[in-house]
Amino acid sequence: MTDSTITTAADGGTSTDLSTQETPAERVYGFARLRESEVYHLMGLAQSALDETEHTVRTVHDMAAARWLDHNGTTEPLDKDQISRLLTDAYQCAIKVATVIDTAIQHWLEEDLSTEPIPFR
Repeated sequence: MTDSTITTAADGGTSTDLSTQETPAERVYGFARLRESEVYHLMGLAQSALDETEHTVRTVHDMAAARWLDHNGTTEPLDKDQISRLLTDAYQCAIKVATVIDTAIQHWLEEDLSTEPIPFR
């Protein structure tokens, strides 16, 4: 019978010694945790609204650029109704960004989050 032992790699390899690895932070629960989760999700919504605003504005810009750069008159004039719809959509998305950020600020400031959350046991 052979005796085998596991040693840690000294050359920067993966260590199998679990005693030196850091333990993950303990998740906390409570109302403060709920507010943090709310801010996280609201900022995700704000980012999505920003992305939609940017995409719509870029679409209008590209349409206008094609017309603006048409020096020999081969492109059709911009569709006023289509541009109006796109700009209205971009405006609504931008307003949503501002509204969501304002909501996050108000929720974050309305509660006293200075108390320590209670860890789950």
